[in-house]
Amino acid sequence: LAGGTIVSPKGPIGGSTPASRLFFPELILGFIEEELQASYGPEQSAFDQMFAINNAITSEVWTQPVINTTAPQAQDARIIGQNSLPTNMISITASQSSKALGAVSIGLQVSHAAQRDATLDLVAIIVREQAMGQRMRHLWRDLNAVITGNVDAGETAITPTDFTDYDANAGAGEITHAGYLKMLWDPTRIYSWNMMFGSLESYLAIERRSGRPLAYDPNTGTVNVGNEGSYGLNPGNPTLINFATSTPRYLIVPDGVVPANQVVLMDTRYALMRVTNVAANYAATEEMLLQRSSMWRWDMSEFVCRFREDAIKVIDFSNASS
Repeated sequence: LAGGTIVSPKGPIGGSTPASRLFFPELILGFIEEELQASYGPEQSAFDQMFAINNAITSEVWTQPVINTTAPQAQDARIIGQNSLPTNMISITASQSSKALGAVSIGLQVSHAAQRDATLDLVAIIVREQAMGQRMRHLWRDLNAVITGNVDAGETAITPTDFTDYDANAGAGEITHAGYLKMLWDPTRIYSWNMMFGSLESYLAIERRSGRPLAYDPNTGTVNVGNEGSYGLNPGNPTLINFATSTPRYLIVPDGVVPANQVVLMDTRYALMRVTNVAANYAATEEMLLQRSSMWRWDMSEFVCRFREDAIKVIDFSNASS
């Protein structure tokens, strides 16, 4: 009603506007779908950045391509004769096994009596809280399945690499600076470990790693262990030009998502794949006349799997044998 207002015939004195109490089905579907698709902070944003491929399909069944290669980046161009076939760089075939993408659903039911008292703002807050909790739980489950295995994807757990493989002198539960740099370095230059996730305790173990270079404090005259020189200088110290992963991003996850004393490294260019069945997206409303209530339903379907397992590395710094 352009230029007009809607007032309640039984509203309180003062002329309150009951426009927010109008439970049009289209309004409910619209704002709840917006809440379900919203991004809930840095965790969801970081999770979305972990995917090398986001694939959208229109089927409940997905056939995963299989990439057959024995050594990434190992094939070179070769001299070829007339009527000869070129050397294959890589082989990509369709998997013999397909994956089913099950749909998940969320519903809302509001009685007619409640509709007279509840507002759209109240419903929005409730749905936002539910949608945020659902998204975060799915996020942590998906990250846990990346390292512990996903039965639906036919994936087994990733075998952790002992931190002592990088520094045999590391103590129990300790991360050393020398081992940390070796952990991040890939001499083949195939992978660049630009993303990490683990518990807060694992992050603190990285932050307080032994042997970490500390600058000289000219104000107090204190020379810290691993300092960069008596005058705040370190003459002749080379500047690294091909160590781009010296500052990877770190996502803190709840305890239990990643086992204690473990941290996960990823190259997000190759690590994960997400498949979404857009045909499963569904929204509907129904009036339950005998129950005197209204019901809404939203369906969605997505599947997370490893794209290239070599681009994911689990480091265990328990160092139990130390």
